[in-house]
Amino acid sequence: MSEVTGLGELQRNFTRLREAVPASELSDIMAGIVFDISQTLVPVDTGDLRDSGEIAQEGDAFVVQYLADHAAHVEFGTSRMAAQPFLRPAMARAEEIVKAVEEKAKEEIGL
Repeated sequence: MSEVTGLGELQRNFTRLREAVPASELSDIMAGIVFDISQTLVPVDTGDLRDSGEIAQEGDAFVVQYLADHAAHVEFGTSRMAAQPFLRPAMARAEEIVKAVEEKAKEEIGL
């Protein structure tokens, strides 16, 4: 592993990393993390909701979506049924994972 000798060099390394890994690839990776977590959290009755989950590309971005007609009702609830969120908690956990990785990277390079 090479040693970083100054902030300027660190910034150049991060710039090279951003150029080497396109934003669309990072979006795809994050969507994959969110999707995998959401699949463990989605309530399963018949399996239709779980099976309707997918990662879709919208331009350079990737999004996690559940296409079952009742997906929004389960996620947000209705006047007759309590919410059983699965997608929002998955997004929050994915953000925690990214923050943990960032903190570990900073710790490893001494920032």
